[in-house]
Amino acid sequence: MQANNLLSVAALALFFGSAICWGQNPTPEILPEEPVVEKSLEQKIESLPEKTASQKSLAPVGESAQMFGVHTALGVPHPLSFGLDFLTETKLIEVNLNFGFFGATVSGVSVSMTNTELGLLYHPFAGSFFVGALIGQQNLKAKNSSVILGITNVNVEANIKTNYLTPEVGWHWQWSSGLNLGFEMGAQVPTSSQSDLSTNAASLGVDTANSTYTAFEKDVKDTADKIGKLTLPYFTILRIGWMF
Repeated sequence: MQANNLLSVAALALFFGSAICWGQNPTPEILPEEPVVEKSLEQKIESLPEKTASQKSLAPVGESAQMFGVHTALGVPHPLSFGLDFLTETKLIEVNLNFGFFGATVSGVSVSMTNTELGLLYHPFAGSFFVGALIGQQNLKAKNSSVILGITNVNVEANIKTNYLTPEVGWHWQWSSGLNLGFEMGAQVPTSSQSDLSTNAASLGVDTANSTYTAFEKDVKDTADKIGKLTLPYFTILRIGWMF
């Protein structure tokens, strides 16, 4: 009987104790969540971190600017040439101004050649490939000493001046460092040609009216005319340059 009374008292104590604790610790209030506001495109761009100086330096040189440059080239019919280059901002149009020279002695004949030409190139894909044309003038000189009618050291010099048009295709590969390499091919087509022959035969006492001499002079002149009217293959085997 006493045990039952003790259990009843304990149960009542637990009940009232729980009620008191419940009153002191009410259920926490749940606050409404703040609505998520979507950032505009401008805000997103402004929040992006700015590129460091090292990252900016990785951008290709002249990516959105016109470029100027210089180059040298090895090829035929102009063995060695140099030039100036200009590339527009769109990277579609390129202009070249080229100068070439060459000198050698072949089988006793002294040969020299110079040329000047202006090129206009179109890059249809704003890349390395191009189609274009060159207009220019070439001066070829060939000089030889011969024995004519028993007289030695008769100098004969042929001068051939040719204006030409060269349609061409090729590739100019450009690196962000400024270095560029190129390969070109086409045909040098003469538009006009003029040849002259000079000799010191008369000053050496050679009878320039002699049939042997006149035949010799005609043969040299005809050969020079043929050379001036030849359509020549045009190749730039190696073109190396720098643009900035």
